[in-house]
Amino acid sequence: MDALADIKKWASEYAQRYGNLKLEWSDYWDIELDYEETWPNNSKPGCYFIFNDGMELLYIGKASHIGARLSSYFRFDETRTKGVAKNIESWSSPPRFIVTVGLEHSYEAPSLEEYLLIHLKTSDNKLWQSSKTGENVL
Repeated sequence: MDALADIKKWASEYAQRYGNLKLEWSDYWDIELDYEETWPNNSKPGCYFIFNDGMELLYIGKASHIGARLSSYFRFDETRTKGVAKNIESWSSPPRFIVTVGLEHSYEAPSLEEYLLIHLKTSDNKLWQSSKTGENVL
């Protein structure tokens, strides 16, 4: 199963188990090519998923305002023609795609993020990984 299918499977299980949340999924958003467009689920609370070129899941995050949070990670390149990561050295591989899931209430995002981090492996959610094995600690 691909990474996004796994994310949606676990998020759907969470939504049914803990309150039948309304999940508003975006399509893949290309950081380089779509950067001039508005962030998906821009003004909503929710979770976001950052992938590299190979569609490997790098990071799962939460936000009370998805657009503001994603703007803290990315910027225009020097030519102002494409989006790039602000601190490329902090990523295990360059981020390329984003998918977001908008929620109705900001208090829903932290618990959904935690649930997904328990069930999914990411390369860049450092607080959730063992320093010895790199595996999720929960």
